[in-house]
Amino acid sequence: QVSNVPIAETITDRKEILSGQTRLPISSDRLHGSINLMGARFDDLTLADYKETTDKDAQEVVLLSPSGAKKVYFAEFSWLASNKNISTPNSKTKWTTNHPQLIPGLPVTLEWDNKEGLKFFITIALDRDYMFTINKRVENYGQQDVTLSSYGIINRKRDMSKKTFYI
Repeated sequence: QVSNVPIAETITDRKEILSGQTRLPISSDRLHGSINLMGARFDDLTLADYKETTDKDAQEVVLLSPSGAKKVYFAEFSWLASNKNISTPNSKTKWTTNHPQLIPGLPVTLEWDNKEGLKFFITIALDRDYMFTINKRVENYGQQDVTLSSYGIINRKRDMSKKTFYI
């Protein structure tokens, strides 16, 4: 099993879900949204240049949506340890950040300490268009060698009555 990906079976208003979580805002001329600091989950992204219809007042295209919303679509990045007794970040991990917002040209680093000698870091950069660059690293302050595997997951659930699709 790669990740414990909680998918709520009750559909909640997207804005209500987003307002109830600690988030890192993403702001650029071309897109906006936020990253959920619980689990370092990319689950709120809207394309500012694109509308759902050609109407003047049409809503912007929503690309990513959080678990519990009508159309769940998110990405997350983490690690697995070869030793199951070593704590690694998961969907319930509370990450801290070194900047209050992700904007083009100013990378943000998320950090989590497992209190067992490992510190996990995810550095996220955004270019002036749409491209995210994500670099991950781990620092080992413990007394033992640790073997970790890095992974990323993209999860999509467009219809709550059907199975989750993930890569």
